[in-house]
Amino acid sequence: DLVLAVDSSSLDQARQLLTPEEADAYSSVLLPACDFLSNFRTTERMDALDDELRSLVANRFQEASNLLELPAETNPTEFPEEWELNLAGSALVCASLVSFSKETIDEGFVLSFQHLLGVHFYVPEEHCGITWEEAEE
Repeated sequence: DLVLAVDSSSLDQARQLLTPEEADAYSSVLLPACDFLSNFRTTERMDALDDELRSLVANRFQEASNLLELPAETNPTEFPEEWELNLAGSALVCASLVSFSKETIDEGFVLSFQHLLGVHFYVPEEHCGITWEEAEE
């Protein structure tokens, strides 16, 4: 489970809904969205974006990577620069989340596959006490 809040106000509201026991249990999964900006500063996440978003983010990459929170409300007609930064930050958060999810799923798959091999794959050395070379003779 993972719950992301776009700003500190939303995060505080979500935490207030939890009992103290739940707060302890959810402390590692209830996170500010911008944690994904600070934890994934590589350009790998740019691969998760289409060309148009990649172009937008490239112009604001450094500035968006340093955001501490995403503004909950931004008016694109009144504040176009702020809107563009918010959009770039949001795109980077999404790309970082995709990269994080992909890595987590890949790691889980490898661990599960290794476990299945260990349990179900016949290894002559373990079963017969001989090497592959000896078994082939």
